[in-house]
Amino acid sequence: MTIEDSDNRINDLLSLLAQCADSPSKQLAREHLECARVYLLGAMNAEYSMSLDLIRKAVSGIPEDPARKDARRILDDLMNTEA
Repeated sequence: MTIEDSDNRINDLLSLLAQCADSPSKQLAREHLECARVYLLGAMNAEYSMSLDLIRKAVSGIPEDPARKDARRILDDLMNTEA
């Protein structure tokens, strides 16, 4: 996956979260996603990987089951093809 592809997947995840009800987990995931994007584009691989781990933990608190599953699938894509 290219950096552009990963950035697009981050956008997909942000769009998915935008459809979820507001919650502390959603807000935390969004904040970590914005950081992950900076780390991805700045070629800071260790920080990017850490952000993906933090996003996974935050996503686990999203109350909507289908959205949580979709978010995990996107994260799996990002984690399996880290830049």
